[in-house]
Amino acid sequence: MIEFFNETFSWVNIIPTGFLVFTLIYWLSVLVGMLDMNFLDANIEKHISIDKHITIDKQVSIDKQVTIEKDINKEIGKNIDVSWLNAVLSFFNLGKIPFMVFLTFWALPMWFLSVVINHYLGNSSILLSLIFLIPIVIASLFVSKALTQPLVKVFAKLETEEVDDDFETKLGITITNVSHDKVGQIEIKNKGVHIRLNAISMQGKEIERDTKIVVIQYLDDKDLYLIDVFE
Repeated sequence: MIEFFNETFSWVNIIPTGFLVFTLIYWLSVLVGMLDMNFLDANIEKHISIDKHITIDKQVSIDKQVTIEKDINKEIGKNIDVSWLNAVLSFFNLGKIPFMVFLTFWALPMWFLSVVINHYLGNSSILLSLIFLIPIVIASLFVSKALTQPLVKVFAKLETEEVDDDFETKLGITITNVSHDKVGQIEIKNKGVHIRLNAISMQGKEIERDTKIVVIQYLDDKDLYLIDVFE
């Protein structure tokens, strides 16, 4: 037992062990009530944008969708295209399940493979262990994908059931430019779910992207939401 402990916390395994210890401390804190389960997940979501994080688009008319897509493409063209990164993260279920659940299922096989490989190869070189760590990290990602795949539908169902469709008075942010004559998109967070909606602004108001807004009302005849700047 002591030999196993020493090998786990040896320098050749310290990085995978560190990840594992971090996740264990997190879940222990959640268990005793020191942290909210969504504490770290909420902070991570601010920095990682995945288009399909239980995203709901209120689009019925094909003509409206084409017009909106043209506007969105113009906005995207002004920024660095990171769609490939979103695709990679989505492939490994990051964004479909809570971040800490993903990290836990990634850290566990990474730690296990590191300890086993370094032990059976008799490795004591830190440099060599870092080289081993590259394929270990990649292999662990695929293992975590397989382990978390059954959870994707579970979390999707849980989050979808919590969402209501009454968005009036909700606060959000514009993800494209919005005006009264130009349909844009906004994003609101409703019970932990990121929801994208088509919207227009109040008469005579031009609202730039990344502006904090409030939803005024739903325009049933246009299938759009009327928004205003939140001050």
